[in-house]
Amino acid sequence: MAASRLKILEATQPAESRVTLWGPGLGILLSVLLNLIAGFGYARFPDQQGFTDSFATIGALCLLFFICWPLAGLVYKLTHRLLTTADKALIYFCLMLATVVPSMGHAGYLFPLTAGLSYYARPDNHWQTHLVDRAPPGLIPRPGLAVTWYYEGVPVGEKAPWGVWLGPMSFWGLFFLLVCTVSLAFMVLMRKQWQEHEHLAYPLTALPLELVGAAQLRDQPLFRSGLFWVGVVVAFALIFYNGFTFLVSGTGLMA
Repeated sequence: MAASRLKILEATQPAESRVTLWGPGLGILLSVLLNLIAGFGYARFPDQQGFTDSFATIGALCLLFFICWPLAGLVYKLTHRLLTTADKALIYFCLMLATVVPSMGHAGYLFPLTAGLSYYARPDNHWQTHLVDRAPPGLIPRPGLAVTWYYEGVPVGEKAPWGVWLGPMSFWGLFFLLVCTVSLAFMVLMRKQWQEHEHLAYPLTALPLELVGAAQLRDQPLFRSGLFWVGVVVAFALIFYNGFTFLVSGTGLMA
């Protein structure tokens, strides 16, 4: 997947390869928005699949669709400048990285695993002695109200003890950042071998390349295809119907 991200950026080199300030600006802004949407979804609908619940980058593709269609038009209306192909590819690159943060790629396991050591420590499993007491300071939240309330809920009128989580989240956040950096560095090292010698296809990039306008085998942009819009209408109709029926009655075609 990491190498496929680089391929998206490289595909923009023949045309519109210049990255403007809109690329990194919108990339960071929409990455934050993506995580807020995902966090709200997990909190509000815990029994439903989240916006970033898998590594299929569904949330990133959904936002990319709106970026390349109405948002690109809005940017042009405000600035009389079009988002370049490289801008759109960079935005999607940022969103692909952002999808792993709130889901099972990072925070989806980080909070329950770090708090679970203290919460589930019992005399019969000896976790307190063998794990909790031996963990370096700041690595995990220690037994107390913060851990109990994480699993059982904060009582009415009480404030969540965010300070207890500051140390563990800072440590694991830095660790996550280093893992991403090493992964990107490895991707750059292997790019030439994978792309120029082994000619890997990277199927995960097919749809993003179509959306950003970097597909080389298409005579006209994807957004000018009538068949594409028929598929969009059918897909969104199903999503809206399922979401509406779930909110109203708790049922739906995929509930």
